[in-house]
Amino acid sequence: MNALITGASQGIGRGIALALAAGGATVSITGRNQHRLAHTAHECQARGGTVHGLLCDHTVDGEVDALFAQLPVLDLLVNNVWGGYEPYPMGLPQHAFWQLSLADWDALFTTGLRPHFAAARLAVPPMIQRRTGLIVNTLAWLGGKYARPLPYDLVK
Repeated sequence: MNALITGASQGIGRGIALALAAGGATVSITGRNQHRLAHTAHECQARGGTVHGLLCDHTVDGEVDALFAQLPVLDLLVNNVWGGYEPYPMGLPQHAFWQLSLADWDALFTTGLRPHFAAARLAVPPMIQRRTGLIVNTLAWLGGKYARPLPYDLVK
Protein backbone atom coordinates (compact mmCIF):
# COMPACT_ATOMS: atom_id res chain seq x y z
CA MET A 1 0.00 0.00 0.00
CA ASN A 2 1.23 3.49 -0.87
CA ALA A 3 0.17 6.15 1.61
CA LEU A 4 0.74 9.88 1.95
CA ILE A 5 0.43 11.39 5.40
CA THR A 6 0.50 15.19 5.33
CA GLY A 7 1.81 16.96 8.41
CA ALA A 8 3.49 13.77 9.64
CA SER A 9 6.60 15.14 11.30
CA GLN A 10 4.92 15.30 14.71
CA GLY A 11 1.73 14.64 16.64
CA ILE A 12 -1.15 12.64 15.18
CA GLY A 13 0.39 12.51 11.70
CA ARG A 14 3.59 11.04 13.10
CA GLY A 15 1.62 8.38 14.97
CA ILE A 16 -0.33 7.43 11.86
CA ALA A 17 2.89 7.21 9.81
CA LEU A 18 4.51 4.97 12.42
CA ALA A 19 1.50 2.64 12.54
CA LEU A 20 1.28 2.36 8.75
CA ALA A 21 5.04 1.74 8.46
CA ALA A 22 4.83 -0.98 11.11
CA GLY A 23 2.06 -2.56 9.03
CA GLY A 24 4.32 -2.72 5.98
CA ALA A 25 3.01 0.27 4.03
CA THR A 26 5.16 2.46 1.86
CA VAL A 27 4.63 5.86 3.42
CA SER A 28 5.40 9.30 2.09
CA ILE A 29 5.36 11.84 4.87
CA THR A 30 5.38 15.60 4.64
CA GLY A 31 6.35 18.37 6.98
CA ARG A 32 8.08 21.74 7.00
CA ASN A 33 10.69 21.03 9.66
CA GLN A 34 13.56 19.02 8.15
CA HIS A 35 14.84 17.79 11.52
CA ARG A 36 11.47 16.49 12.78
CA LEU A 37 10.66 15.02 9.36
CA ALA A 38 13.96 13.13 9.28
CA HIS A 39 13.39 11.86 12.82
CA THR A 40 9.92 10.54 11.93
CA ALA A 41 11.27 8.95 8.75
CA HIS A 42 13.99 7.19 10.75
CA GLU A 43 11.39 5.90 13.24
CA CYS A 44 9.22 4.60 10.38
CA GLN A 45 12.18 2.76 8.86
CA ALA A 46 13.02 1.25 12.26
CA ARG A 47 9.51 -0.25 12.28
CA GLY A 48 10.14 -1.93 8.96
CA GLY A 49 8.37 0.48 6.64
CA THR A 50 9.55 2.05 3.45
CA VAL A 51 9.40 5.81 3.95
CA HIS A 52 9.95 8.94 1.91
CA GLY A 53 10.29 12.15 3.92
CA LEU A 54 9.31 15.11 1.77
CA LEU A 55 9.53 18.76 2.74
CA CYS A 56 6.32 20.52 1.78
CA ASP A 57 4.49 23.62 2.92
CA HIS A 58 0.89 22.71 2.12
CA THR A 59 -0.12 26.37 2.06
CA VAL A 60 2.07 26.91 -1.03
CA ASP A 61 0.26 25.58 -4.10
CA GLY A 62 3.45 25.10 -6.13
CA GLU A 63 4.97 22.91 -3.43
CA VAL A 64 1.83 20.77 -3.25
CA ASP A 65 1.74 20.41 -7.05
CA ALA A 66 5.43 19.39 -7.07
CA LEU A 67 4.81 16.91 -4.26
CA PHE A 68 2.03 15.11 -6.10
CA ALA A 69 4.03 15.09 -9.33
CA GLN A 70 6.70 12.94 -7.65
CA LEU A 71 4.47 10.57 -5.67
CA PRO A 72 3.63 7.02 -6.66
CA VAL A 73 -0.02 6.15 -7.18
CA LEU A 74 -1.70 6.53 -3.80
CA ASP A 75 -3.93 4.03 -2.11
CA LEU A 76 -4.37 6.27 0.93
CA LEU A 77 -4.16 9.99 1.61
CA VAL A 78 -4.24 11.03 5.25
CA ASN A 79 -4.92 14.77 5.33
CA ASN A 80 -3.46 15.77 8.66
CA VAL A 81 -1.57 18.98 7.90
CA TRP A 82 -2.45 21.99 10.06
CA GLY A 83 -0.95 25.46 9.86
CA GLY A 84 -3.84 27.27 11.48
CA TYR A 85 -1.86 28.50 14.47
CA GLU A 86 0.73 30.39 12.44
CA PRO A 87 -1.24 33.61 12.04
CA TYR A 88 -1.48 33.70 15.86
CA PRO A 89 1.98 33.61 17.48
CA MET A 90 0.39 34.70 20.78
CA GLY A 91 -2.28 31.97 20.58
CA LEU A 92 -5.72 31.81 19.04
CA PRO A 93 -8.06 34.60 20.06
CA GLN A 94 -10.64 33.42 22.57
CA HIS A 95 -13.25 36.01 21.64
CA ALA A 96 -16.88 35.35 20.76
CA PHE A 97 -17.22 34.80 17.02
CA TRP A 98 -18.92 38.15 16.43
CA GLN A 99 -15.88 39.89 17.89
CA LEU A 100 -13.54 38.24 15.37
CA SER A 101 -12.61 39.84 12.11
CA LEU A 102 -13.07 38.34 8.68
CA ALA A 103 -9.26 38.19 8.57
CA ASP A 104 -9.41 35.72 11.49
CA TRP A 105 -11.85 33.57 9.51
CA ASP A 106 -9.69 33.75 6.38
CA ALA A 107 -6.48 32.92 8.26
CA LEU A 108 -7.83 29.71 9.78
CA PHE A 109 -9.49 28.52 6.59
CA THR A 110 -6.47 29.36 4.40
CA THR A 111 -3.88 27.69 6.62
CA GLY A 112 -6.08 25.04 8.22
CA LEU A 113 -8.73 23.74 5.84
CA ARG A 114 -7.55 24.75 2.36
CA PRO A 115 -4.48 22.46 2.44
CA HIS A 116 -6.78 19.43 2.89
CA PHE A 117 -8.76 20.44 -0.18
CA ALA A 118 -5.59 21.13 -2.19
CA ALA A 119 -4.18 17.66 -1.49
CA ALA A 120 -7.48 15.83 -2.02
CA ARG A 121 -8.12 17.43 -5.40
CA LEU A 122 -4.77 16.11 -6.63
CA ALA A 123 -5.12 12.65 -5.07
CA VAL A 124 -8.65 11.88 -6.28
CA PRO A 125 -8.33 11.75 -10.11
CA PRO A 126 -5.98 8.72 -10.13
CA MET A 127 -8.11 7.06 -7.44
CA ILE A 128 -11.22 7.51 -9.58
CA GLN A 129 -9.40 6.18 -12.63
CA ARG A 130 -8.25 3.08 -10.68
CA ARG A 131 -11.62 2.82 -8.91
CA THR A 132 -9.89 2.44 -5.56
CA GLY A 133 -8.38 4.63 -2.86
CA LEU A 134 -9.21 6.28 0.43
CA ILE A 135 -8.89 9.78 1.84
CA VAL A 136 -8.94 10.31 5.61
CA ASN A 137 -9.18 13.81 7.07
CA THR A 138 -8.06 14.09 10.67
CA LEU A 139 -9.83 16.44 13.04
CA ALA A 140 -9.84 17.67 16.59
CA TRP A 141 -12.78 16.92 18.82
CA LEU A 142 -13.40 17.75 22.45
CA GLY A 143 -16.57 15.79 23.05
CA GLY A 144 -18.84 18.44 21.62
CA LYS A 145 -17.35 21.22 23.74
CA TYR A 146 -16.65 24.64 22.30
CA ALA A 147 -12.87 24.65 22.20
CA ARG A 148 -11.68 27.70 20.34
CA PRO A 149 -13.06 30.51 18.27
CA LEU A 150 -15.84 29.45 15.91
CA PRO A 151 -13.66 29.42 12.74
CA TYR A 152 -11.27 26.99 14.46
CA ASP A 153 -14.09 24.65 15.47
CA LEU A 154 -15.51 24.70 11.94
CA VAL A 155 -12.16 24.02 10.32
CA LYS A 156 -11.27 21.20 12.69
